[in-house]
Amino acid sequence: MKMATSFPKTNREKADVIINALNEIRVRLRAIDALQATPLPDLITNESCHLQLRLCCECLAITVLAVQADFATNKAFRDDYSPVSIFKALAKGYPAFFPTPCKMVTMPDGTYHFDDVGAGHPISRSEIEETWELSGHHLHRASMKKYLKRDKQRGVAAGGAGGGNHTDRDENETGVVSVPGIHRCTAEVRRL
Repeated sequence: MKMATSFPKTNREKADVIINALNEIRVRLRAIDALQATPLPDLITNESCHLQLRLCCECLAITVLAVQADFATNKAFRDDYSPVSIFKALAKGYPAFFPTPCKMVTMPDGTYHFDDVGAGHPISRSEIEETWELSGHHLHRASMKKYLKRDKQRGVAAGGAGGGNHTDRDENETGVVSVPGIHRCTAEVRRL
């Protein structure tokens, strides 16, 4: 028997969804740091990091949905997992749906007001969409042509899967392997 899903309705339920999704993002970004410090083959580390980034993007879309979505009337809000599709659907009804940096100010009467700070380096909607799509590109084989191209780039056929240099990972002067786009995200989470 299929159980009915209860979507968040109250502010408390929405806050719980947001907190859970943000905590999941933190765990996944810390996993990226841990994966980069392991002796796993580069191929496995890279794909594992891209999977974590992709799931972080999906969790961020969940937080935005929890705040803005009308689950009763829009199927995309209930069933879709793609941040690109979710954000596109949200933009139709809520043009300014994507979160912006703000600071909470206590007003003289004890209430709170959120002031737009308009500063900092927050991740943008387009960066989330691009990261999600790029990570999917790295994770899915899709076709023989794409597989053979990736295989050649990575040097897997020549034994490169065991830790050789790959086109999408570099070692910096300290020997720390970096996956493009990950360090900015993990640095942002460390501040939280």
